[in-house]
Amino acid sequence: MRSVGSGCRLSARKLGGLFNALEMRIEDGGDSPVVNGLLLDALPAGIRRQVDERTAQRALSAIEAFARDEARRWEQVRAGTLPPIELTLEERLDADVKI
Repeated sequence: MRSVGSGCRLSARKLGGLFNALEMRIEDGGDSPVVNGLLLDALPAGIRRQVDERTAQRALSAIEAFARDEARRWEQVRAGTLPPIELTLEERLDADVKI
């Protein structure tokens, strides 16, 4: 029989996997609105399974805000009006780009 602690760790790992999948899809440029939407739908469900609604509220609000931003970004992609990506200083240093 699994202890309560190990169940929480396993569920936390699953949530981390969802976050990592979403992050990698966006970072690698292989994201799609359908896949990102499915991942964004799964996150609140996983969070609600871990904690009560009140405790989860900040995380759920952040996910909703991100989902709105993603919807706007995909509208811009489809319209061809996506602004150019500006690398941060850290990203430029990582890419060995001269400043």
